[in-house]
Amino acid sequence: MRNKLLSLLLVFTLAALPASAYKVLVKIPATAKVVDRTSEQELYLNEDEPATEETPAVVSVYVKDIKTGKATWVLTSNPLAEGHWEEMKDNKSAQVTHFDVAAISKACFLPGSKGLIYLEGCPDSRNIWSFVVEIKTRKTKQLPATEGLLSIDAAKQQLHLSAYGYHAEGGRYSVEKVFTYDGIFISENYLGEE
Repeated sequence: MRNKLLSLLLVFTLAALPASAYKVLVKIPATAKVVDRTSEQELYLNEDEPATEETPAVVSVYVKDIKTGKATWVLTSNPLAEGHWEEMKDNKSAQVTHFDVAAISKACFLPGSKGLIYLEGCPDSRNIWSFVVEIKTRKTKQLPATEGLLSIDAAKQQLHLSAYGYHAEGGRYSVEKVFTYDGIFISENYLGEE
């Protein structure tokens, strides 16, 4: 419990600093795992604190420049963060802070972009939260999807995400939602009943 409190204190402290303060190079923990790689960079996730019955794991994201070997801390998940579902009505993405990422279980570079990564995680045992993060500035957008990433269309710079909905008479169904890398909604396609 003490370690979890210290990790959360660090997250709160880092969240209060201006983006320019994050340009400090770091050493990636030995326990971090490479989850994606380009010809220039590697993307790492590290579980700083394990999940409990009440909260998801605290996970940090790092990017390493392959040529120089220098690494940068991008963000650390905040298990106490709340979703921005009200702001995401009508398929609008929500501009949030990097401190609003509640859980991280998947991460990847967005191919063809200039420094964007996709993050997702399930903090509430029900909804998978999806985010696009600009590595250098940490500008973060939460996308209105609840079932995670289906695919990435690098040529069109589009994300294909899944979300569920409910019929008025009962029953749940899934849809595919397509967004630009900037979080702009493009289309929705019915995927079927659950």
